[in-house]
Amino acid sequence: MENFVGGIAQAKQSGQFHSFLSPLDKHIPMIATKDIGQLAAELLQQNWTGHRIVELEGPNRYSANDVVNTLTTQLKRDIKAQIIPVHDYQRVYRSFGGSPAAAIMMAEMTIGFNNNHIVFEGNGREQAIGITLLEDALSNYVRT
Repeated sequence: MENFVGGIAQAKQSGQFHSFLSPLDKHIPMIATKDIGQLAAELLQQNWTGHRIVELEGPNRYSANDVVNTLTTQLKRDIKAQIIPVHDYQRVYRSFGGSPAAAIMMAEMTIGFNNNHIVFEGNGREQAIGITLLEDALSNYVRT
């Protein structure tokens, strides 16, 4: 969920929130960092052997529109979503300070989410569900 924090300052200033997620109403699994830490700590304390895959996600799946609605409420101003074109992914990821290789990987991951090539498989896999809602994950960053 905290992957959206970088767009909060621009949303405050311009009323625009730029999204890699497309379409804007596409719901994907997200989880807050504090839930990742809590769930990982719990999993590490369990006794198990062999290969294990646990899918971590938050209590709800969210879309870019959900992020915009949350920011609109928390910033007390109208925020509009704008999709970042695919051909700009690498450039935008590089602008965050990442290496060229990291920008390529992040762009490929984003395309994978948008095209449903990266999905939670379910199919009997273990799932661990966090408790933090999107509005709670973002609220501290909106106030700063």
